[in-house]
Amino acid sequence: PSHGSVSGLSGFEAAEVAEAASCLAEDLCSSEDDGFEDLVHEDNCVLVSGDESPLLAARLGGSTSGGAATDATDGPSIHLTVKSSAGDTLELLVAPTITGAELKRKVAASWEIPPSCQSLMVGAWVMGESDSLCVFCRPGATASTALVLISLDIVLQDLRKDQTLNKRVNALAVLGRLNNRGNDQAVAAVCDCLCDTEEDVRHQALRALHSLAAPGDTRAVTVVCSQLVRAEPAHRVTAIRVLCNVADVGCERALVALCARLEDISVDVRREAVQALGKIATKGDECNVRRICVRLQHMEAYARLAALDALRKVALRGDEYAIRCVSSRLEDPVADVRWSAVDALGEVAERGDERAIVAVCARLENAEGDVRIAAAHALGHVTQRGDPTALRVVKAYLGHPYFYVR
Repeated sequence: PSHGSVSGLSGFEAAEVAEAASCLAEDLCSSEDDGFEDLVHEDNCVLVSGDESPLLAARLGGSTSGGAATDATDGPSIHLTVKSSAGDTLELLVAPTITGAELKRKVAASWEIPPSCQSLMVGAWVMGESDSLCVFCRPGATASTALVLISLDIVLQDLRKDQTLNKRVNALAVLGRLNNRGNDQAVAAVCDCLCDTEEDVRHQALRALHSLAAPGDTRAVTVVCSQLVRAEPAHRVTAIRVLCNVADVGCERALVALCARLEDISVDVRREAVQALGKIATKGDECNVRRICVRLQHMEAYARLAALDALRKVALRGDEYAIRCVSSRLEDPVADVRWSAVDALGEVAERGDERAIVAVCARLENAEGDVRIAAAHALGHVTQRGDPTALRVVKAYLGHPYFYVR
C-alpha cells in the first residue's frame, strides 16, 4: 500500500488493490491459526513468512515472474476459486503453470468479461499476463483464490472518435456485456457516443446504456430523451425501452417525451410509448391524463388510438375529465377509433356510471361489428352485478333479429 501505484491499473483501481493488500496484511498479522508470523515491508516488497505459509515476495508495480517470488514446484493441478468484485464465484481446476492470459480467457468464457477488461489478483499481488499461477502459491499447493477486478481503461480508449467504426461498436458491445451498472465513467463515455454521426455507434450505445445506467440517472434520461426524435424508427423504439430502464416512476422529462411519441408516425414507436407510459407514469396523475387527452383531438387517427390506449393505463376509474374526453371519440369518423373509445370507456368509467352504461348500450346495435363487440365487453365493466337496467337491456338484445347482436 505504501508504494502508491500498481502497474497496468488506473489510479482508482490501484487504490482498490492497495486497500485489499492492506486488509490482507492486517488479517495475516492478526491470524494465529494460519501460522503467519511476520509481514515485512522492504524496498517496496512484501515478504510473508511462517511455518505453514508460502514465502512470497512481489514488487508492487512489477512482474513477479522475474525472480521476485520464490520458486514453486509444479503440482498435478490446483483448485482455483475465482471471485469477482460483485460477489460471483467461479471454481476452476487448472494446471499450476497456467498463465494470467490463459486464466483471463477462462474467466471471459464463463462470465463474458473480455480479457482486456480484467485485472487478476492472487492474494495481494497482481498477476501479469505471462505470470504462472504457481509463482504465487506455496510448493505443492492444491488450492488457491484469485480476485477479478474490472478495468475499463482499454475499452474506453476504443470509444474515441479517432478509432475505427468497428472498434467503437465492439467497445460499446463489451461495455453492455459487463453490466457494470452505475459506473459514472462508463455512462458518461457511452452518453457521448449517442452524439456520434454513425447510426451503428448510436444504436449500440443505447444498448450499452440499458445495462450501464442506474435508475434515476438524470444525464442518461436527458440523453436518451434526445434520441426519441432520431430518424430511424428502430432507434426510437430502443430509446424508449432504455428510458423505461433508466427513468424513475413519475420522471417529468421522460413523461413529456413519451407523450409526444403518441403522435409518432411509426406504429411500433407508438406501441412502445404506450407501454412505457404505463410503467413510468403515476396512475391517476392529472398532468399526465391531460397530456394524453390532448392527443385525442389529433388530426391523425393513429395518434388518437394511441392516446386511448395510454389512457387505459394512466387514468383512474371515475376520472371525470378522462371519461368526457373518451366519450367525445364515441362518434369518431374512423371506426377503429370508435370501438377503441367504447372499450376505453369500459375501463375508465366506474361501475354503475349511468351515463357510461347508456353510451355503451347504444353501441350494441352499431353497424360496425368491432364496435358492437367492444360495447358488449365494456358493458360487463361498467355495470354492477345484478344491475336491473343493464339486465333489462341485455335481455332485450337477446331477442334481436341479427345473430351477431345476440
